[in-house]
Amino acid sequence: MISDELAEIYAGSSLDRYIETLEVSHPSFTKTFYLHNDATSATRSFALTKGGAPQVFEAIPFQVNLPASDSGFLQDLQVAIANSGDDMMQELEAAGKNPQQQIEITYRVYLDTVNSEPQNDPPLKLTATQINADLDVVTATASRFDVLNRPFPRTRYTLSEFPGLDR
Repeated sequence: MISDELAEIYAGSSLDRYIETLEVSHPSFTKTFYLHNDATSATRSFALTKGGAPQVFEAIPFQVNLPASDSGFLQDLQVAIANSGDDMMQELEAAGKNPQQQIEITYRVYLDTVNSEPQNDPPLKLTATQINADLDVVTATASRFDVLNRPFPRTRYTLSEFPGLDR
């Protein structure tokens, strides 16, 4: 779901701008990377959730190709991050040593206003399935494929947590 304001911008009926952001995280990272692709400022502050505290996002050029709405089961997001820097490259190498835990990429869109809140609610949270990195660009394919490996129902109803189940 996107906000009405963002829908107007996408339709071209508004002169306002939007800013795309990425949150890149992994359990072995020493920090979570918050990136925005707005070239007008080095850092921007955006709330991660509606009504949440502002988070500082760093300006790093990236391009996102969203999944097509008619692509059926394939909901892959293509990401290319340019000039990511040595710190991100070292973190990606460390994450490669622990392939059991996957890199998570969260895509959010904000209006170009001060302390804007996410305009796509809920944000698009995907898991990196392929990552290629060289000196210039980090490219990644992020997917929702991990949904297939989750147990259903997600909550396990055990007697220790729900003693009322014992009859």
